[in-house]
Amino acid sequence: MALSDGDYPLLHVTTKGRKALVAREPILLPERGESAPAKKRKTSTSDLAYHEETFEALRAVRKDIAEKQEVPPFVIFGDRSLHEMAYYLPQDLATFGQLFGVGASKLESYGQVFLDCIIEQVKTFDLTSVPLPEQKTKKRKTPTVRTSATLEETKALIAEKYSIQEMADKRQLSAGTIIQHVEKLVHADTELDIQHLKPAQEDMDKISTTFKKMGSTSLSPTFHALKKEYTYEELRLARLFLEK
Repeated sequence: MALSDGDYPLLHVTTKGRKALVAREPILLPERGESAPAKKRKTSTSDLAYHEETFEALRAVRKDIAEKQEVPPFVIFGDRSLHEMAYYLPQDLATFGQLFGVGASKLESYGQVFLDCIIEQVKTFDLTSVPLPEQKTKKRKTPTVRTSATLEETKALIAEKYSIQEMADKRQLSAGTIIQHVEKLVHADTELDIQHLKPAQEDMDKISTTFKKMGSTSLSPTFHALKKEYTYEELRLARLFLEK
């Protein structure tokens, strides 16, 4: 017996089956419980010889963001994007923005936190970045004009003393994106008053102590040392006040 082709397959007798019926030959069926060997599921592979430890570190970052946003991890970035991150090891947002699956929106929302992870892995394992192929570098220009305009909008809200969440709600962006804006604005204007955004002193003391214990202001070691008590975004915000 076999199934016919098409959208609505039907069960029919094969040529071999018809011959067996005409000749009244015995038809042997497999014993109950027997089945054809299961086909192995084709797994996603990559031709890139990416750094395994960096890939796993990036997966951990992706998982944390996905859990916080209550979405599947692939919505943040697919494995292919993480493979490229762990292979090319970009050291700035312009280069990061050329990787597969990194559009302007994801670059703005998640770029810095993944870039921080990559930079930290490069330092930890003494890795060397791989230049992007020419076709990738020509793929897209970094949206500097749009970013500049959106930063100014956030800066205006900071001046009005809005909280991180209020700015996020007002601009319909994630809190993480707003914190990225704050980081960029502070680095561009050291006189910018963000004192109203400072975390509670108890939190600042705990985070500051852990950063010192880790011997650097890298996010991932502190994130794990604090047993995920604070998100990466909260650590990044606190770090701004330690650097001022």
